[in-house]
Amino acid sequence: MAKDEAYIEYLHELLEPLGRISTKKMFGGRGVYCDGVIIGLVIDEALYLKVDEQTKPLFIAEGCEPFVYEMKKKQVAMSYWSVPDDAMESSEQMLPWAKHALAAALRKETKPVTKKKT
Repeated sequence: MAKDEAYIEYLHELLEPLGRISTKKMFGGRGVYCDGVIIGLVIDEALYLKVDEQTKPLFIAEGCEPFVYEMKKKQVAMSYWSVPDDAMESSEQMLPWAKHALAAALRKETKPVTKKKT
């Protein structure tokens, strides 16, 4: 089994208590889904979970950092943040962080879409 596949399999085990976990290849990494809702990204064998204004302070307090990519020579921070190291050790330690990610993702899904005036 390839190293990245072993990592993905391990993430499935860690996140399984949250719900039905799946991953899909995207943008050079993978999207992590719980019951069809995207809750995270895997980039270079690192997990980043969805945050919003409500949950971001919890991640900041633990020293987590946003996933950042470069676009047009500018750094762009996404709303996906790294997880505390100890969260990667067991499902019990990961579950609270995964619940925060799912809650943030569900709040984003329920926001009404506003169209920009042109």
